[in-house]
Amino acid sequence: MKITHGLLKGQVLQRDRRNKASAQISGSCTASSPVETRVRKGARDLRGFGWRPVGEAVNQEFTCQLNGLPCGGPYKIELRIPRSSGKAESLTVEDIYVGDVWFMGGQSNMQGIGLMADAPKPHPLVRCFYVRDEWGLAKDPLHFLSEAVDMVHHVLSGRAARPTDAELRRERRAMLAGVGVGVHFGAEMVRRTRVPQGLVACAHGGTSMANWSPKLKDQGGQSLYGATLRRFRKLGQPVVGFLWYQGESDAVTPEGYTERMEELVAAIRDDFGQPDLPWVVAQIGRVVSGGWAAAPWNSIQEQERRLPERIENLDVVPTIDLELDDSIHISAKSFGLLGQRMACAAEALTTGKGKGGIRLKEIRNIVILPTKREPAVSAVELTFSNVVGGLRSVGRPVGFCLANSLGEQVPAFYKVRFKGDKVILQTALGVPSLEHMTLHYGFGCDPATNIADARGMGLCVMGPVPVAPATGTAFVLKWQAAQVPGATSVREVALNDLDRIAQWSDGVICPMIEGPWLILPKALTEVRQGIFFLRSSVEAAEEIRVKLAFGSDSPFKLWCNGAEVIHDWTCTNPCFPDEYTSEVTLKQGRNDIVVAFDVRNGQGWGICARFKPLQRDGEIPKDKIKVG
Repeated sequence: MKITHGLLKGQVLQRDRRNKASAQISGSCTASSPVETRVRKGARDLRGFGWRPVGEAVNQEFTCQLNGLPCGGPYKIELRIPRSSGKAESLTVEDIYVGDVWFMGGQSNMQGIGLMADAPKPHPLVRCFYVRDEWGLAKDPLHFLSEAVDMVHHVLSGRAARPTDAELRRERRAMLAGVGVGVHFGAEMVRRTRVPQGLVACAHGGTSMANWSPKLKDQGGQSLYGATLRRFRKLGQPVVGFLWYQGESDAVTPEGYTERMEELVAAIRDDFGQPDLPWVVAQIGRVVSGGWAAAPWNSIQEQERRLPERIENLDVVPTIDLELDDSIHISAKSFGLLGQRMACAAEALTTGKGKGGIRLKEIRNIVILPTKREPAVSAVELTFSNVVGGLRSVGRPVGFCLANSLGEQVPAFYKVRFKGDKVILQTALGVPSLEHMTLHYGFGCDPATNIADARGMGLCVMGPVPVAPATGTAFVLKWQAAQVPGATSVREVALNDLDRIAQWSDGVICPMIEGPWLILPKALTEVRQGIFFLRSSVEAAEEIRVKLAFGSDSPFKLWCNGAEVIHDWTCTNPCFPDEYTSEVTLKQGRNDIVVAFDVRNGQGWGICARFKPLQRDGEIPKDKIKVG
């Protein structure tokens, strides 16, 4: 007897939801009669798996179906075809396990280029289907591509043929690098699941998404996709998921990376016959070299971060905070932490237990109100999901920054605070500045980052992410100002006091770095005392319900179309745009805004006003409100 398909020595069979495995086995033989099997664990028959019929042998071929093999191993599976006379025809397949099987694809950081001196100790329940088409104990290097069966690995390595056995031995002895994430990941998954793990090595360093294109499937072993599919079919088993680490080679022309990933994932799922096959993606990390541009590198990272928004049952974990063993490759030691992170995501995807990669849930601009310890401050607040035990950093938290419209980094955050699943970035910049900038974490090719949760899951590189989408109108800049005769408090001022104003002057636009938005009743160089009126008007194309968004740095009272809508008798510096909001109805045509403002003997500077939609994710249609 000889098996031609369905079971290989040392193989890990994929368990089903009942924690059982099956195998459809076929092969050649000389006898013709029922096929029998038994399964042994050590020197004893596995309970319920003594000799029993499982198939038939006809015309020098046999097929059989082995069902219900429980998780665990190693098992020894014996097959025989009894003869009516003479000795039965038989064979034995040893070291069979039942657990979970993961395909490993991508480029060098999945292939593994970490220093062999720091290679992890193999785990007896973690096995690998090596590129030589043989199963064995998973031991780095998992991807010894020189011994590959599929020619694509030799062609991509610049070879015309597979090296001789003597050349392979010399090359293996000379290897200094070859550690990857696989052994670490497998050991962590054994710890979490308590079942054996199988790893199928398919990665190749330096490869791009074009090399992995499903359109090359018909080339078989001459293409990476074809080789991967051939190996899947050779195993004759479903798998539990796909591990992926790739993108560095596409960081020159990153356009379309998301679409190529969508195409690859869909094709694998279709060709594997598993439409919901989980994918765990490692976001590309750092590169310490002058030959790379930051913008396309960050573009790949951002596209990878957002893949879960486009592809269901896919999760992404970061590598940006991991050490390197050279200018671009994750170190052998750091692969241990990456293995844990990928295992977190894998467990969440396959079992629903635990939490996977940390994801940005919400970003908003806030004002932290004054306390006895500090004054009011402006901040950007980020809320994340899948945070375990709260976010934290080792040392001063670093990694966040802003970038302007030219893609240049802008210093902005002078304090970073954590509050459970939130990161609060305090800044001296106002909302007008933030509306023209983007937020980044891990900006550039070689950033410093150090924020993670209690289990060590870091934040993915992100950006460009809009900080404060400009959904409202421009700021009202045309104001008239006049001092209210005899007034000593804004509480006392009434709208009919406008009738006592004899002369108006233009309000002063304060020259702010981020652009015009703050309006002063008088220039800072002039004497400023008492209570002032500031008035303006806007035109509405039709009646519309909106929010009047207002800011001030001194006590004020605000009217819109004759109705008082907002006041604050204790307001103080600084002025935060949009700190106060009130829903108002603008009528078709002219709408009047009037503010009574206390300059507090020169301590109060001024005000700002604009209109925003009622809903946070809404918008005001263009030309609905004309702001002069």
